[in-house]
Amino acid sequence: MLDVIKLGFGKHTWYLKPANVVPILSRLFAVYYLYNTGLTLAKMSCLLFYTRIFSSAHVFKWFSKAIWVAHTLNLGVYIGNILTITFNLSPRAQLGGTFREDTARIWLGNAIPGAIVDLLLLLLPMPMIWKLRVDRGRKLAIACIFVCGYRYVV
Repeated sequence: MLDVIKLGFGKHTWYLKPANVVPILSRLFAVYYLYNTGLTLAKMSCLLFYTRIFSSAHVFKWFSKAIWVAHTLNLGVYIGNILTITFNLSPRAQLGGTFREDTARIWLGNAIPGAIVDLLLLLLPMPMIWKLRVDRGRKLAIACIFVCGYRYVV
């Protein structure tokens, strides 16, 4: 990112040197891939953590199925984001006329499923927490730890 800033990223388009436009777009294109991959791996790590914590014989079958559904949704959102980046945000598409101008709709279409996966990851352990045999205050504290821990990981 420092290299991109050195090239003029963050300035208005009219103030950029024409020779720097394609290198900026190329580097930004790579950052999109890295960001989405890192985000997907963090969500996958959260799901694997849930699997490890709640993998005893007392866990309901719906929970293990919900974990697999969440993994599938997470991977689906990742594939959708990668396809969007590849076919709409490549420097060639942005400069070659195949770039779609309604990128706000495209990003919103990618953000909503990502938010649904986030909400699923946030709510998935709550039934298990509320079935613990501890007082209500401790259950609330444990739920807060899960919510805060997930919020700062992803």
